[in-house]
Amino acid sequence: MLKLKRLGVPVEAAGKSGVAISSSLVACDIDDFMSAGAISESPSLDRYVVLPGYEPSLSPPFLEWLDGLRSRVTSSAAHLILEAISRHRGMGQWVEVECHARCLLQMSPLNEEGTLVLAEAFAMRGAKRDATLLLDRYLNEIGEPRSELRLQASLLRRRIAAHSHPQVRVAATDTPFIGRGELLNDLGKAFSEVQDGRGQAYLLWGDAGIGKSRLLAEACAFADLQGLATHRVQCRPSDAHRPLSIFIDLVPALRTMRGSIGCAPETVTYLDRLTQRRPSTVRLGDGGADDEFVYARVQQSLFDLVDAVSDETPLILLVEDVHWIDAASAMLLKDMLEWIRTKSVLFAFSARSSVADKISYSPSALRVSHVPPLTSIDSAEVVLTVVRQYQRTIDDCYLQWCISVAEGNPYFLHELAKQWIETGDQHSPPPSLTAVIERRLSRLDDEALQLLQACVVLEKNSTIERIERLLGTTPSQLLRSINALGTAGMLVLETRDRAPTSSTQLRSKHELLSGAALALLTSPALAFLHQRASLILEAEIDAEMSAAILWDCAKHWQLAGNNKRAFDLVTSCAEHLMDVGLPSMAADVYDRAFAYTTSDRQRFAILERQTHSYYRSSAWQDLIGVATKARAYKTALEPNATDHDDIELMQFRAEWQGLDWSATRKKAMRCLTAHESSALHRVEAGTMVLMLLGLECDPAGMASVFEVVEPLCHLPEVPAAAGNQVRMVYNTNCGDWSAAVAAAEALTPQGTSSDNIGEHFRNLCNASICYRGAGLFDKSRSSLFASLALADKHNVQLSKHRAIPMLIHLELELGNNEAATHWFDELLEIPLPVDDKFAAQEIKVIRARLALLGGDHRLAERNLPNQMPQIATDLVYHRRTYQAALAIATDLAAGATIPRENLAILIDSHTRSRVNLHQAFATYVLHAALHREGRGEEAREMLGEYTNRYRREPWAAPSHFLTSIVVA
Repeated sequence: MLKLKRLGVPVEAAGKSGVAISSSLVACDIDDFMSAGAISESPSLDRYVVLPGYEPSLSPPFLEWLDGLRSRVTSSAAHLILEAISRHRGMGQWVEVECHARCLLQMSPLNEEGTLVLAEAFAMRGAKRDATLLLDRYLNEIGEPRSELRLQASLLRRRIAAHSHPQVRVAATDTPFIGRGELLNDLGKAFSEVQDGRGQAYLLWGDAGIGKSRLLAEACAFADLQGLATHRVQCRPSDAHRPLSIFIDLVPALRTMRGSIGCAPETVTYLDRLTQRRPSTVRLGDGGADDEFVYARVQQSLFDLVDAVSDETPLILLVEDVHWIDAASAMLLKDMLEWIRTKSVLFAFSARSSVADKISYSPSALRVSHVPPLTSIDSAEVVLTVVRQYQRTIDDCYLQWCISVAEGNPYFLHELAKQWIETGDQHSPPPSLTAVIERRLSRLDDEALQLLQACVVLEKNSTIERIERLLGTTPSQLLRSINALGTAGMLVLETRDRAPTSSTQLRSKHELLSGAALALLTSPALAFLHQRASLILEAEIDAEMSAAILWDCAKHWQLAGNNKRAFDLVTSCAEHLMDVGLPSMAADVYDRAFAYTTSDRQRFAILERQTHSYYRSSAWQDLIGVATKARAYKTALEPNATDHDDIELMQFRAEWQGLDWSATRKKAMRCLTAHESSALHRVEAGTMVLMLLGLECDPAGMASVFEVVEPLCHLPEVPAAAGNQVRMVYNTNCGDWSAAVAAAEALTPQGTSSDNIGEHFRNLCNASICYRGAGLFDKSRSSLFASLALADKHNVQLSKHRAIPMLIHLELELGNNEAATHWFDELLEIPLPVDDKFAAQEIKVIRARLALLGGDHRLAERNLPNQMPQIATDLVYHRRTYQAALAIATDLAAGATIPRENLAILIDSHTRSRVNLHQAFATYVLHAALHREGRGEEAREMLGEYTNRYRREPWAAPSHFLTSIVVA
């Protein structure tokens, strides 16, 4: 006891033979550790070993108890270390992960989780060789080649060995990754969701240089090790004027990924159509009915490709600087973000501002996170880490100045640190960050600066091979320049192993640096670089057939000031847009091409093509203005040339859409009788006249015109389809029904497919009108079913807004009200076409009609598309008649008084339109209204005239219409 007391042990006697210590003076670190449930952030093996070095020669029970205690403590420590590893791993804190993993392996040298995570930490810190050696040793120690224990380690080794993420790799020192753990952890959780088949979309936004790209790079480098397929595209300022730019850049890489082989041949065809430049395929005579279907197939092919790749392995797609996205890509992304919810796909975007509304329909489809400035502590660590890489120390005052000026921006902090390393000047800080970048550039030699400028000019095309050709440098010169820029931290490498041809690109570290580098070039020097880039890329266009290179080359020729070459290539870009079904965007590009024209012949060519693009996109007012200009140039260039050309017909159609029917019909009639015109041109003009006369309810006029047009249809230069179109239009409206049906059948032969899908769809719909009028209801229904199947096959949902209402009216005419209601419900599931007021009106008309049949006159009244004063001004007589009849039927059902002027409107409109098809409903409504007003004799006379003299259909009017009209 005396010895214990001399050693400082607070013992007291306990009886004659015992000693005691007060419990308040006793502390057991093992108990503290077990109860705390946490470990040190800097773990060491000694902290978690019970009585290290203590090996007593005592009784076996005591030794057994000691071994059990040590085992329990070690097990608890291992569990807590693994929790800490998981936490640090999710936040990308790989130094801490490595420290904890080493401690775990000291406790348990063959711990699989510890080995795998240490290998990951090595790989993520760039020590790829150390990672593979570690795994090799682990596999050797396990032995047993077929053991399941080898599976995870072998898989990770293969991934690390192949690890070459397409995101940037820094040539020399890099800005340390600090202060982004929480955001990285969120991305890691999104990766887990994607692996479980729940697609995600993530937008990171923040200032330039704040670290968005670095954050995505770290996240995707880690995802790469987990076996997720990744690819990156970057938007540029010029991409805002390059429709579908994201997908044109993305598709070639996706097509090299596993799973893409599963795409159908038709999908591959449309992908080629999008990404490959083809010889001009613009057909100037086309009406553009095919554009909607072509573009829908292009869109569907993109969905099919992403689906095929992600079905093989989870897919991560990075889109950086999305604030420069083009409108077509943005609209397509909105649909794709909704679609990926059940796919193994993650879209990760970066932008300088929150552009969520631009690329997403709803907040639930896109998670948005702001990347904030670094804290002062993290900012200091960035600067100090960069400085330590050069074994230097920095004055605290200068460090605080850097933190203050950079305002938490990692790129600015890196530049300030590099500025100090290069100059060592701590007493005269530069006046601004711009001055820092300019001073750093001034310290580069000419060759290194020119390399940086060449990389900036080439942008995403800055491969080493192209740079060598652009600058004409030798490999040794290029090596010196790359080394100088890498040492300065101004250059990054980007490896594209998943591109069609593997390549390594050299890129400026940041856009701010790029802008400063280009500002050092004079205007002639910058134009020279763009010209060199143009020549290099143009030489590749035909070989690679790349639409992306086509657009880039056009931009370079434009910036080089070579209007002739810019004109040729911008025109090719517009033709490419026409080819993929984007005529409205092609019109905008043609407008840009006009600025590069150098002759009236070129100006006429552009205006002529622009006229066709406006025609195919139904931009009627724009068409009229451009067509007028084109006509003036043609007259000046070819005074003796005929005016009867495609431009004339397109202008007629535009004027028709402006409801100037009388003037348009007279012009088209002069065209029909112009013997100097081609036979086909006259037939097309005659078809237009027949349609306009049909809208004007003039069967006699149609008959006289048909006598002129019909003989032209037999001439050899007139295609059979054009003749059948004439016969179907005329005979359906006022001619022979058997001839109308024969023409309709010829236009829609079974078992064949048209190259022009849109035209085939239109013919099916028009044929159904003919069949319904002829009383061939099954054929009419089958024709509409075929049109809907075509729309489904090509994913053109908006076209259903034409076919389904026709099907509903067919079922209503046959008294199949339940079927009509079913199809109306189907129609409501389809988005309305943008800016199509007639589609919206049609939905109201059908809802009002169904409401009347269901006895709900209030619902019918709420859905009347127009009031009588507006209805009375409608120039389309059959529409005016139907809507007037619907309004009066609603008054009848409600028991309301029918204003005499409203009834007069219906009588006048019916008298004009009763010779047309589908007038039974309006006739019966008028009959009921006249009876209600005490004008029974007039009602009977009117009904008799319609059924016995004017009714166009060869079958009896449906009597159920009369009984379905409720008169309250």
